[in-house]
Amino acid sequence: MNRLRKTECMILMCLLLFSCVGCGKKNVDYHSSDPVSESSVQSENGGISNPKEIDTEQIWQTEFDVESEKGNVGHVKIYADILVPDTDTLSVVTVKEIAFDKEFKKNLAEKLYENGTVYESETLTKKEIAEKIEIENELIQEMQDEMTNLSNGESGLDAESAEDFLELYGNEIENSRKYINDLTDMLENAPEEHLPATDYSEDSFTGELDGVRYNLEFFNSREMAEPDAESGLMGEIKQISGSRDFWFEPESLEAFVPEELQDMEGVFYDSEEPFSGKNQCSLLEEDAVRSGEQFLSRLGFSDLSLFSVRPVTFRNSNAPEQFVTDGWSLTFCRKINGAATDPNLNGYIVKTKRGGEEFIYTSEAGSYVTLEFNDRGILYFRYSNPMEQTAVTEKIEILPLETVENIMEDILKNDTDSVLNRPDNYNAYTLSFNYMSLIYFRMRNREVPGEYSYVPVWELTNTPVDPTGSAGSDSDWLLINAISGERIDLVYELTGVEQSDK
Repeated sequence: MNRLRKTECMILMCLLLFSCVGCGKKNVDYHSSDPVSESSVQSENGGISNPKEIDTEQIWQTEFDVESEKGNVGHVKIYADILVPDTDTLSVVTVKEIAFDKEFKKNLAEKLYENGTVYESETLTKKEIAEKIEIENELIQEMQDEMTNLSNGESGLDAESAEDFLELYGNEIENSRKYINDLTDMLENAPEEHLPATDYSEDSFTGELDGVRYNLEFFNSREMAEPDAESGLMGEIKQISGSRDFWFEPESLEAFVPEELQDMEGVFYDSEEPFSGKNQCSLLEEDAVRSGEQFLSRLGFSDLSLFSVRPVTFRNSNAPEQFVTDGWSLTFCRKINGAATDPNLNGYIVKTKRGGEEFIYTSEAGSYVTLEFNDRGILYFRYSNPMEQTAVTEKIEILPLETVENIMEDILKNDTDSVLNRPDNYNAYTLSFNYMSLIYFRMRNREVPGEYSYVPVWELTNTPVDPTGSAGSDSDWLLINAISGERIDLVYELTGVEQSDK
């Protein structure tokens, strides 16, 4: 909590400083309990069962004038590369969310911790409380020093900004002192050691692995979204589509830092490309992948496949030239016919509106695993939005590409504004698209919450989704179900909330 509050304080400081409907050809519901029957529909329409039959050397090239109701688009230009997955078959896969119930928590925790010994971490020990009090006192001292500099005019800020920071620091110091008082009251009756986990109704656990103390945390943002706390459309969306994650990480990085950087302050690690190609980890890349796959299989997540591999680099934040590459960062996701699915679901930023209320929503729907480690052990393990496969329909057929292009062109000509994912004041006249991609897109079962189907979908866009980031709020997408020809409601699939006003 103290680290979070310190981060929030810094964010506030920075803010203060820098402030001076679709047209479709068929009505096929691909969320029914029997996807096999729907897939047979395409056989009479010259359907394609092998994506390699699609000519990816061609470029979809066309342009035409349109009449936008808002008047900000008058011309559409498509010059799009055709991108398809490297597979000769396509499937539809049904999955459901893994529930964070007591049985799941207990089973996972006992597999992660040494000898299956798990402790509750909701109740702080005397030592942990004392450490938190020490950190809060240090934070208070730092803020008091800053206030002295502000009062003496040594901060370099103008008088108005200095007053804003003085007020900010004063409030934060008061909050820290209240927190210290609460911690002090807890200290007398706090246990010396953590208590063994029993009913697994909590969301935080602790224990040891290879002599290192690790924390296991479960987080469900849907349960955190309270209508009274955040009313309106955003509160509604968070209750339906919030992320569900668990992560496992050491309390301290001290045991994992390479020898060259030990005893230095401000050491952290990341999985960006290093400045040097040398990786001190004894495992070669292929051995690291094999080790990661075995780890997931032991935990019961063997239905995931490797998505990416990156080296782990430890850095000295106070001296950027000091770094050591030591470890591996692996990302796993569900693959269908060899094609990756979920990581790109975190890359969408979509605009939605309800009753005049408009905002930008960043998707956190991706279901994937991040696993980072070096020779000393696990640095980080996280599973975002865990899913388990329940059914698969093999060798389905999709519509001919020309048919889908005609559907898209019809929508762009007759309902241009619905494709725009821009603020209302957007005005560029020409709307351009550069990529036409066949992807697996996860669609909701409208009748069974928590159940989804991965369906082949054609996506026309001006900026492809970046699995490691996002395409941005100035990107536009038009998605068509490759099997049925229906338009995909991107906002609904990502948020679970119907748009009543586009």
